[in-house]
Amino acid sequence: MPLFAPAALDAPRELFELRFRGAGARCHAWSDEERRRLRAIVETVRHWACDGVTELPRPLRLDETRLDRADEAWVPVLTPDGPAVLVWSNPD
Repeated sequence: MPLFAPAALDAPRELFELRFRGAGARCHAWSDEERRRLRAIVETVRHWACDGVTELPRPLRLDETRLDRADEAWVPVLTPDGPAVLVWSNPD
């Protein structure tokens, strides 16, 4: 699920481009503060999910069990439909 909205890109770009200086974050040892920021960023993104009757927007959740796979333009997330990857355009 790609993240396209320009305003929505500000927070992940700030974290990944400024903090990691475009070098990526594969296997980074995330501090508690970095995890908190990334969790908050991911939770602002809504995923439309249906239980078979009602369709509602639900927040994504950071999949911290796969956080070692996060990199400069994607992070692993959990949706109501299961595991996924949240991606955004890479400035490189």
